[in-house]
Amino acid sequence: MFLESTKIYQLFATFSSEEVNQFKKFLNSPFHNENKRMIKLYSVLNDAIKGNKNLDTKNKLWKKVFTDKNYNDGHLRTQLSFLLKLGETFLYHHHIKDKEMDVSIFLSNILIQRGLNKHYAQYERKIMMQIARSPRNDEETKRKELEFQILSKRSELGEDDNRLKKYLDRIHKCTDEIFILNKLRYLCEAISDEEILNFKIKKGIDQEIWDFLPQSSYFNEEGIQIYYYTHQYLKNGCNSSEFKKLQLLIKNNYDSFPNEQTLDIYTLIENIGIRIINKGINYAFELLFSLHQDIIELGLIKKAGVVSHTRYQNIVMIAIRTHNYQFATEFIENYNHMIKPEYFQQNAYNISLARLMFAQNRFNETIFYVSKLSKTVEFSYETGRRRLLLQSYYELKEFSAYNSLVLSSRIFFLRKNYLTEDKKNNIIKALKLYQKLAKLTSEQEDEIIQMKHEIIDGKYSMNSDTKRWIIEKLDEKMDN
Repeated sequence: MFLESTKIYQLFATFSSEEVNQFKKFLNSPFHNENKRMIKLYSVLNDAIKGNKNLDTKNKLWKKVFTDKNYNDGHLRTQLSFLLKLGETFLYHHHIKDKEMDVSIFLSNILIQRGLNKHYAQYERKIMMQIARSPRNDEETKRKELEFQILSKRSELGEDDNRLKKYLDRIHKCTDEIFILNKLRYLCEAISDEEILNFKIKKGIDQEIWDFLPQSSYFNEEGIQIYYYTHQYLKNGCNSSEFKKLQLLIKNNYDSFPNEQTLDIYTLIENIGIRIINKGINYAFELLFSLHQDIIELGLIKKAGVVSHTRYQNIVMIAIRTHNYQFATEFIENYNHMIKPEYFQQNAYNISLARLMFAQNRFNETIFYVSKLSKTVEFSYETGRRRLLLQSYYELKEFSAYNSLVLSSRIFFLRKNYLTEDKKNNIIKALKLYQKLAKLTSEQEDEIIQMKHEIIDGKYSMNSDTKRWIIEKLDEKMDN
């Protein structure tokens, strides 16, 4: 159907049932639309969007709308263009009500320009209430607050008063705070993503500014403090006491940011903990679990109404690692429905339960939940599935299944074109390690000690839980 490739079709296809009903009212309003043909044209287009296949040519569309006229391609295009503009105007009017503060400030500007200061007074009170209800470290709120303060002074002093210029000069300090806050924020996010994106920041903030900030009045802003310490700890690491102070700082000020930004800050602090763990410092697991407790206690995920499948699994894995099995169980059950996109829900649920069962030495149940994982292109699920199966077979002494899985996994990953050669080589090395682990006996003490050193020294690319499990199995062989 020719319509499907047009902008007007694509726009109206996004309308919800509520928006369809509201747009029909919009078209029937003479204030917005004086062309009654638009009502009929939209009705026909809406039928097409609902599945009417009888509009596969422009001629058929024309006959449905302009029954009393001969086909005119230029006129049809003009009418469609006009309806498209009406659709876009409707979206603006329909959603501007969600931008209440923007509307109030915009109207206030007009009223002050016309000298209607008494009219402005009622909007002034309204804007003050809107600002009071907004998170104080929200960038947009801060900008609107500055606009409002400037408006208030213009209303009070008049455009030609010299005092207005002095006031605007003082406002620049607030603008600096917004700039510093966001500069720190984006720098923290960039440093946090360095390892994932495989790049290094060439230019950050000069050392003189880092030295200046804690001594300045800008540091009275909790948001600037949070991002300042987060940056320092991402860059240089921190001890347990410093981590807890930062955790308390964000917990005490979490509602001064929009909910989404607060969750982003917690992600940054999680990355600090992960970097500590990667250095082999295990107390960070307890720090991360405490951090996750704060996220749940403050209701941040429930307010967002959504959780990524990676955050969901990370919270479960940290709870398991710190032996908080009841917390893990409740989180798995209570938050699975919030995972978006929804197609991750089943696999995230089953692999999380499989990990929980494995941690409690319930190996047959581990295999049961692993078997419920659906096929996925997600590399992390496939490696997690095979790792849990291998370790469960080993614990159950089912070495025939164990060895078969090692061999089949080698073939499976070598055939995956989306994996780099380095990735494939790392997987093959890890599988050889699993193979060697099953063959080693307690008499081969030198080989066991050598393998432990190789794992500790980072010869094998694997997560900390896998390293810990293999070292534990090697120690068991030494003790026998």
